[in-house]
Amino acid sequence: MNIKETKLFIEATDLVDKVPLIQGVHGLGKSDIVRSYATDKDLHCEILILSLMDVGDLLGIPRTVEVGGTLSTVWAAPQWFNNIIDAAYPTTMQIDDLSSSDSSFMQLVSDASSDGIITREALNAVYCKYTQTPNNALHIVSQELVSYKYSKRSVLFLDEFNRAPQDILSASLQLILDRRLHSHILPVVHGKPTYVVAAINPSDDSYTVNSMDPALLDRFITSIVEPDAKTWLEWARDTDQAQVVRDFIAEHPDRIHYTPADNSTGCTPRSWTSLSKIMKHIDSIPESIHFQLIKGTIGSEVGSQFLSFFNNYFKVVKMDEIEALVDKKSKSTKNPETIAKPIAKLIKDQEVIQKSELAEQLWAKYIKSESATEALPLVSYLYALESETLNGFLVKKKKDEMDNYMRLSTFDNELNNKQLFRKIVTKIATK
Repeated sequence: MNIKETKLFIEATDLVDKVPLIQGVHGLGKSDIVRSYATDKDLHCEILILSLMDVGDLLGIPRTVEVGGTLSTVWAAPQWFNNIIDAAYPTTMQIDDLSSSDSSFMQLVSDASSDGIITREALNAVYCKYTQTPNNALHIVSQELVSYKYSKRSVLFLDEFNRAPQDILSASLQLILDRRLHSHILPVVHGKPTYVVAAINPSDDSYTVNSMDPALLDRFITSIVEPDAKTWLEWARDTDQAQVVRDFIAEHPDRIHYTPADNSTGCTPRSWTSLSKIMKHIDSIPESIHFQLIKGTIGSEVGSQFLSFFNNYFKVVKMDEIEALVDKKSKSTKNPETIAKPIAKLIKDQEVIQKSELAEQLWAKYIKSESATEALPLVSYLYALESETLNGFLVKKKKDEMDNYMRLSTFDNELNNKQLFRKIVTKIATK
């Protein structure tokens, strides 16, 4: 699946309370998609890059305490765990923001408060005493007797899971199996446990990773994510990445993720995003260091190819050229089928993915037009597309954007008696 579909996969595994294992090469945007899911669901997102952690980072710092006359080793809570706890139950809370069906318990909570405020420590002590639970951990975060109105659930992302040192890997398994790490209990918020997601790199010659046996893999629901230029281009349009970068990927989709044979610097969706930031400021950067910046971002091999593309960028058909051509032709006719003829000549040497990318750009700009005439650049361009490309584009829009699809149908009807849609129907009927 592609990275966009991975978000749906994450949502599904959260729904059934299973831990997803996302496998994919570096730079695909695995952590970004987890962050995006957390934002959409209003979750706190905590990301642990396990390959960079030591035991103290994951478990906290050990210390010795006396428990019942016996010295015991306990682990001070690490920062990542404190962040998750603070999201679920802050250090102080208003009594009015707590709720419970047990009035006796709430009376004890009220008695332990001061000016309508209770600390997390005091609330935990009341809970432990009331339920006869040893007050040896923050049990308040994993119970359902009382809830806090503003509790925020968390997603804990264990990145580079199979590149972690063995002691970190072993410890993190408890997070997956038991939603806890020694005495550090992951919160349950409004009846739902902390959501744990893990990600790994492929087990091939490109990565130094730990092997995962079948018994371990059986703990997860696994998804393999593949690099996908089309999905990245959709995201790049929505986030306004540099046009020259988008056009290069549209012409060379196989370069969306590429590693040279000598394992030197290559390119990934992440590095293309970094290059986009550079290209937006390229006119302010001395030309003498252009190539150094480019190859330092996407590698020498693809960097040379991209620099050549950039230096000859005027050959790539751009949206403003389509708009200028439509503006010129529309002075004598408003028929999109007529206007489409010179557009078809202009784009005839472009690759299919480039033509589709231009269609997406025009769609994003003109589909919300208030009149058919205003949408003429989009409608005329669609008439210029070959039937196969047009059909694929419209089928996707009908599936994903029915309202806008019907708006296009209205524009086409007003401008040319629905000849665009008749063109597609005729093509399908002859197959």
